[in-house]
Amino acid sequence: MSTSVLPAIAFRDLLVAFDFSDASEHALDYARAIARQHNSRLLLVHVMEGRAPVTPGTEWVEEEAVRMAQQVESTGAALREQGFAVEPLNLYGAIRERVQELVKAHNVDLIVAGTHAGEGLDRAIFGSNAEKLARSVDCPALLIGPKCKSVQRLWELQRVLVATRLYPERANIAIYAAQLAKINHAQLTVLHVAHPGQAYERETWQAYLGEVAKESPETSISERQQKVILSKRHASEEILTTANDWGADLIVMGASHDSLGMTHFRRGALGEVLAEASCPVLAVRH
Repeated sequence: MSTSVLPAIAFRDLLVAFDFSDASEHALDYARAIARQHNSRLLLVHVMEGRAPVTPGTEWVEEEAVRMAQQVESTGAALREQGFAVEPLNLYGAIRERVQELVKAHNVDLIVAGTHAGEGLDRAIFGSNAEKLARSVDCPALLIGPKCKSVQRLWELQRVLVATRLYPERANIAIYAAQLAKINHAQLTVLHVAHPGQAYERETWQAYLGEVAKESPETSISERQQKVILSKRHASEEILTTANDWGADLIVMGASHDSLGMTHFRRGALGEVLAEASCPVLAVRH
């Protein structure tokens, strides 16, 4: 059994998905805080869906494209004046494809994206680009939801909560969270929410931790860092309650492969937590 184990954490290159909305401005605040702390380079990326406007008679589209490109450049210039290393990029096409290309070309360590976490008709029509990225791009994504608290000058982590099912093939989620907690000298809790009717045995933890040790021998998760909640409520409710009661600064969750149902219709646990969390949610592909 194998997991997609991530390399040692080093936030050298951050990709910031930017669309000039309040949500993306909020995400940019977090990107700046991380960059200050880790001396990161920022890729400020704006993607316009579709092809570049080259068809005759589409002057208004061309004008809009020029305006967007100028705004991206202007935001990049402002960041440089603040002392950041930044590369502003205005691209065309499908956001997931363009971002995936950039992740590979620039060896991006982390995507930072904001979201309004829409629901109902808004979600059905537009989906959630932040979730799409988290579920389809081979890079961890720090997602900043609408209720996420403001960040200070530096992104200081004291409590990291990782919420996961105890499937050995998802051990990479706990490994990443543990590494992140370690470099920030933060406390770590690994939370598993199970339904009362589900069989739960100590061997379940042992199999999970065995895979963690196999894939990352330097990662150790003690018994005091393990937490199981048996509840009839939805897992997202227990995750949010635990995060709030504990004062978590970050929630780490798994992100399964993108599907229309997950990003356009009913929210899964990731979407539900993202919509209500008062701290960022870091999504790790499994």
